[in-house]
Amino acid sequence: MIGTSRLDRICEFCTMNVVEDEEHFITSCPLYSVNRANLYRELNNIGCENWINCNTTSEKLSYILQPVNIRSTKLVITYIKSCFETRKLHSHVTV
Repeated sequence: MIGTSRLDRICEFCTMNVVEDEEHFITSCPLYSVNRANLYRELNNIGCENWINCNTTSEKLSYILQPVNIRSTKLVITYIKSCFETRKLHSHVTV
């Protein structure tokens, strides 16, 4: 959305009527809820469960974008790639 003012970047993939920024994309857009659940499950499986203590989406964003080891880094990369794949599948759908 190059050239579009931040306030005009309303998420086209959900009905939350919020700006589609990094926080929304990574932590709260319902379109990626399955992807996100998979990420959290996999983080738990490797002992990275501190995300549970995050009370806000800002805290979750910070936790996700600061992986603690190579395994969690790979999980986050896989998560973001899977979100873009999901997005591509839904890019023709309008809310």
